[in-house]
Amino acid sequence: MMVSLRRLAVLALALLIGAAGCSGSGKVRSSSPQEAFQKGTESYKSEDYDRAIKYFRQVFSYGRENEWADDAQLYLARSYREDGRYLRAASQYQRFAQLYSSDERVPQAQYERAMAYYRLSPDYELDPTHTQKALDLFLLFADRHPQHEKTSEVETYIDELRNKLARKQLAAGRQYERRELWEAAAHAYTAVFDQYPETKWVDDALLGAVRANVSYAERSIQKKKAERYRRAIENYQRLTQIFPDSPLLDDAKSFYQTAEERLDALDDEDTEETLAGADG
Repeated sequence: MMVSLRRLAVLALALLIGAAGCSGSGKVRSSSPQEAFQKGTESYKSEDYDRAIKYFRQVFSYGRENEWADDAQLYLARSYREDGRYLRAASQYQRFAQLYSSDERVPQAQYERAMAYYRLSPDYELDPTHTQKALDLFLLFADRHPQHEKTSEVETYIDELRNKLARKQLAAGRQYERRELWEAAAHAYTAVFDQYPETKWVDDALLGAVRANVSYAERSIQKKKAERYRRAIENYQRLTQIFPDSPLLDDAKSFYQTAEERLDALDDEDTEETLAGADG
């Protein structure tokens, strides 16, 4: 009995010590907002971002009006960024811009927020949500801060992201074609031209639009065929006018010729029906 009680006492003591260690290990201490900020920057420089986050958050426990709060807010966002938690970082950059809207560092924070979403942007095949968000934020930055030192770099990111979205739209068109969903394919290809006309995927998309519209017309009811052959011809004309040296012109030409021949045949049929009606 004595042995069991002794074992229970030892076990209880060990649990208490472990609990005390766990509860203390996550906490940080400071006696002022200045001390909390200084310890936060020390942790940030030593790449202990989790600890830095705790110290920067502790600055706010002394009130948002203290003189270290704005710096702490900005470095809180950067700590999340360096720790790879980009959504958290983006949220904290936005908070900085909202709380300290007159701060001269707001444009830099807006740029860094856009970069957080840029880091989250996946390959073109995947969900484009973060890609679109990064693009929207970069466009807003370029519009608001045309003379900022980062604007030239931002314009490069804008081109990259627009090309990524265009390529995704092009891939959607190809997938619809493989499934023989000709109308959806034609719309997807046309959207590349309409939404991303300056990207490097436009000639591919125009070829796709020619090809898909011809296939769509061939499978359409009689009264819709002419309209869809004309769309194929219009897209071929766009391709030849905008990209006169495109290596895709030969492929497009064969579909264009098919569309022209079928459209002429439809016109002949209409003429014959009109004449027959007049004779009757």
